[in-house]
Amino acid sequence: MTSYTHLGTSVARGANAFRLKVFCADDDEDDRLFFYDALKDRSDLDVRICASGLELVKAVRNRGSAPALVFLDINMPGMNGFDVLERLSDLLKTGSVRIIMLTTGADPASTERCRNLGADYFIEKPSSFVELQKALLFGVSIDWTLFQHTKENFLYSRAPPSFLR
Repeated sequence: MTSYTHLGTSVARGANAFRLKVFCADDDEDDRLFFYDALKDRSDLDVRICASGLELVKAVRNRGSAPALVFLDINMPGMNGFDVLERLSDLLKTGSVRIIMLTTGADPASTERCRNLGADYFIEKPSSFVELQKALLFGVSIDWTLFQHTKENFLYSRAPPSFLR
């Protein structure tokens, strides 16, 4: 069963030998709960939630709990998503952590800035829970050993991405 951990301190254990550590950072409590609810039934995931950019940076830098994948909100008070990307730039260059940006507004300037700062993918938050779940499940299913983001495939759309066709 997927574990909900507010801070990234628990170790992935259980019946599965491997569980993908997935972190989400969002300042909105409702969005954090939606994120967790969307992924909680996936026994192959160890889901951890952070309430701020600073909390996420600390959790990612903790050697024992570093995630493989992060869903990161852009618009957070204090340390926003852009700031987090800058603080984690060394990890992003090695590919040891993959970051998918999540935001309610996907304007071209923000999308391009995220891509230039090292984000791996960009999802505009859908307005319905079902669509959010589809987007998040798509994000955790990306094979990062094969996926190379380009300007054309960086932004998630509800249509199948070109690299899956």
